[in-house]
Amino acid sequence: MIRKIARFSVFCLCLFSAQGLLIANELNRNFAPRFDLIVRPASFSRPTFAIKGSVTVPRHIDRVEVAEIPWQQFVFSTDRVDQAPDAAWQLTRPSFLPKAAPWKIEFSGLSSLHPPKSEASGDEIYCLNNCPPNPELLVDRGSFYKVKFDLPAGFSALSFDPEFSSSIGLQFQIARFQKPVHRKTAAFSYAYVFPEGFSADEDYMSFLETTMEKWFELLGNPGFRHVKVGVIRRGEAKGEINGSPCGNLILFSRSALGGRVDLSGLAGLGITADDADLFRKMVIAHELAHFWFGVKYAGQDGWMVEGIPQYLGLYAVWMKHPGRVGALIKFTEHLDRMIPQDAIPGHPFGDDQILYIKAYYQGSLALFRIGELIGHEKLVKLLSSVFDKNKNPAFADFDNSFKKQFPDKHDEWSAAWRVQY
Repeated sequence: MIRKIARFSVFCLCLFSAQGLLIANELNRNFAPRFDLIVRPASFSRPTFAIKGSVTVPRHIDRVEVAEIPWQQFVFSTDRVDQAPDAAWQLTRPSFLPKAAPWKIEFSGLSSLHPPKSEASGDEIYCLNNCPPNPELLVDRGSFYKVKFDLPAGFSALSFDPEFSSSIGLQFQIARFQKPVHRKTAAFSYAYVFPEGFSADEDYMSFLETTMEKWFELLGNPGFRHVKVGVIRRGEAKGEINGSPCGNLILFSRSALGGRVDLSGLAGLGITADDADLFRKMVIAHELAHFWFGVKYAGQDGWMVEGIPQYLGLYAVWMKHPGRVGALIKFTEHLDRMIPQDAIPGHPFGDDQILYIKAYYQGSLALFRIGELIGHEKLVKLLSSVFDKNKNPAFADFDNSFKKQFPDKHDEWSAAWRVQY
């Protein structure tokens, strides 16, 4: 993970009217970096991009730190005067530029990205969040991206809409696309933009839309009403299920929307290929939940970052298929037992096995058991109410809220989280 992502403080607009959202976005533009990029794939056999463009630095910033990213090679200039980051990887507003006005940094260079966050195969290329091909600035809010793609004839690009800021960088796919499929529900409109030769299973498109409606009902407006959906080849050879949201775009693996899923490694748990439907839907609902959690809502513990979306994935499947989540719970309990059974709160999200399992699986299992105790919808509303009061809460905020609403069940709550008082 690059330093930019680790240090960004998450910023999101959570207004409920379309007009209010546009006004707030425009105000945010005055205080956020604004990128203007031309992206050209240097190859269709590896994820290497030639990037040229500029970033407009807000007027209140005179000195800005550039993320030091090992796969990038860029040169910088301001008003045609060359600049180079200093030892701290910072660029300073040149003295010949007016004070208290936005200033622009131009750049050009090459980025050689790596799987699984970026990959080129079968005349398709994708670049996912947290793996930027362009220079990024370390600031306290998301950036805006206006992107043009220089592509061969027949190819086009899919990315999130430029009016939305992102604190996790760019995300896009380059491919030969079919004509978009447009659909609409009460709260959202959808554009399904798929590469030639792929068609999604209707059941998964309907599940995606039903789930977005439910999350909107329980969690409020994510900051947009138009959703772009694409599919990429990530994990295709291994039959993996995954997804990656950014802005108002979500890119799923082909397997998530009906492609091949390989569950053979779980045969020892009694999980078979017939359970693939449940795993697909859990991943779809989990990734959709990240339109709220990780953007609108942050969190100090790993279970808040990934455990809540994973729990919501379980909950969505439970709503769709009552009594059929056994395979998912069995899988979750198996991973839970792989690491120490100590307290779940108080641990950040991390890539090492213990922190990863504690966030995704111990956290989601605790929440699911509590949801069975008090009712899942009541639990989701409790979680949302805590976040609405504090976008970056501590476990104590949830503990106090639960104790206030369900005092006779606090012992069971504590037992699920494996905490002692």
